Amino acid sequence: MVDTFFKPSQRQDFQINGCELKCESLVRAVNSAQSVNVMESCWKDVQWQREIVDEIVRNEIPAYGVTTGVGSQKDYCVSENEASIYNMRLVRAHATRVPKYQTKINICGGKCGG
Repeated sequence: MVDTFFKPSQRQDFQINGCELKCESLVRAVNSAQSVNVMESCWKDVQWQREIVDEIVRNEIPAYGVTTGVGSQKDYCVSENEASIYNMRLVRAHATRVPKYQTKINICGGKCGG
């Protein structure tokens, strides 16, 4: 299988195209010190999806893991004021490394390896 994200023939940026992303590809890009870029076309999708999440939060619509807790905390309601703090706690709670050494690449639910 050809890795469409990593081109070893020349050192270039790691492109996130919005279609497929594998932790192995991201790890390889980081290990080879590639810059990571999100293609411009992806930012429109990110913005659109962000608007949907913001509307859900603003209108207090129950949405698992967005306006509610997860797992045993699924009945906990997350308010608009605490959403960003709650999200960071959720990411940290699921990180697989020692908190002092956490980086964006470490927070992959243990699937990244390395």
